[in-house]
Amino acid sequence: MMGRYSLDKPGQPFDSSLHQTYTADIDAIIPITDRAYFDDDIVTRFVEFLRIAYSPETLTENLEFIANALTLKNDETPLERIRRYFLQDFISDHIQTYKKRPIYWLFTSGKKRAFGAFIYLHRYNEDTLARIRTDYVLELQVKIDGEITRTQQQLETASSTVGKKAATKRLKELQEQQLELRDYQAKLQHLADARIKLDLDDGVAYNYTQFKGLVYEGADLKMADLEKASQWKRDLLKGKGCDELNY
Repeated sequence: MMGRYSLDKPGQPFDSSLHQTYTADIDAIIPITDRAYFDDDIVTRFVEFLRIAYSPETLTENLEFIANALTLKNDETPLERIRRYFLQDFISDHIQTYKKRPIYWLFTSGKKRAFGAFIYLHRYNEDTLARIRTDYVLELQVKIDGEITRTQQQLETASSTVGKKAATKRLKELQEQQLELRDYQAKLQHLADARIKLDLDDGVAYNYTQFKGLVYEGADLKMADLEKASQWKRDLLKGKGCDELNY
């Protein structure tokens, strides 16, 4: 999806022309939300990968196999389970695989999971944050506003207690997500305007901390631990020498 690997050529080709069978995401920003709001939604792209890499004829079987391996809830479809995995579990699996130095970073609006997007560290550039904000977060705000309006209409016209309860629950979720998005958009704009440039030689720990407040933090990836591990860089920026740092 991100272009790290290609179905057309072994190794790690970053040239987009080498991704013909299954194209790499154009901006290396892949959104993950509780609904498929975008054309390049991660579940949509994953399904397309399975269809191309294997075959359309086995797509349903493969989706069911994957969902069952992840353990389905009683009322879940395979696509719903796969979406839940990307929303809740993938980042922790990735952090464990890469020993707390992830190369796919989850930009997330917060606990309500109103917005999330994975970026690929090695394809990050100074415009990435601006693109996340304008192409995704601002667009999502408009989409959620529309969904709030539709849900309010459903609530008003619901004829059953079950229907009213479902609409009320969804409306509350959407309103909370919209509030979360507004706060996140403001934080995102601030750092997008800074046009942060990354130096891969500084390491994942230091580079990740530059996006504090925008990226995933959890028990498996604590910002304090990353800041401690990259203190050498902050000391260097303060003008201290390597000898003084004992490195």
